Amino acid sequence: MKKHTSIVAIILFCLITVLLFLSPFKYNENTNNYELVQEIIIDRPVKQVFDYLGHSKHASEWSVFVDHITPLNPHWHQDGTVGSQRRCFKNKNEKGIFWDETILEVIPLQKRSLSVYNLNGFPISTTDLVTHQQYENIGDNMTKLKFGLIKPNKEVGILEWLKLKMAG
Repeated sequence: MKKHTSIVAIILFCLITVLLFLSPFKYNENTNNYELVQEIIIDRPVKQVFDYLGHSKHASEWSVFVDHITPLNPHWHQDGTVGSQRRCFKNKNEKGIFWDETILEVIPLQKRSLSVYNLNGFPISTTDLVTHQQYENIGDNMTKLKFGLIKPNKEVGILEWLKLKMAG
């Protein structure tokens, strides 16, 4: 039985090591942050993509993870504008995983930045996350959209680093 336990431990250690090495969460020397960035080419003009992603009601149409987003302060800040707060729900019944976001910066047709906080129901959690949506016109009504999840390096100790790499 002891030999079996040792083999399982070695396999588990190797698997975790490979996952850490292959994790898409990487350190970016240019920004001094840990980042997970994905990009996609969309066959639509930048303005259409920018406006569409600025409205919480569309989240379930473009996200494979989010069921819906509820604006929290629509009487004070229009959805998708600086200061707008919203709650993101993974499940339709609003149980389980959810988190909050506040829009920090909007550069029309170029960038939207959001703080991510109050993470609930995640098996691994962290604080002080920021997401970026960057929009680039690449011609002929085509948009390159980059989604980035950023963790400032000043916040990352060994435990946070392990969490980011495993979650990535």
